[in-house]
Amino acid sequence: PDNASPNTIAKWDSMNHLKIILSIEEEYNFKLTKNEIISMINIEIIVRTIESHLSLENAVLYSSGSIEP
Repeated sequence: PDNASPNTIAKWDSMNHLKIILSIEEEYNFKLTKNEIISMINIEIIVRTIESHLSLENAVLYSSGSIEP
C-alpha cells in the first residue's frame, strides 16, 4: 500500500531504509539528495521521487536529442 512506512512495517528500520535507498540508486543509476532520502517516509513518496528523477532524466535526454518523443 502507498501508506506503507516504518510505522506500519516492523522490519523497516534505519538500516533497511538505507538498503532501500542504495537499491534505488543502483537500479535506476542516479543519486538521491540528502533531503530526498530524509523525506522518503512512505512508499508513495518513494515512488514519486523515483518518477521525478526518471521524468527529469527523460527530459534531459529529449532536449539533447538523445531520444525522440
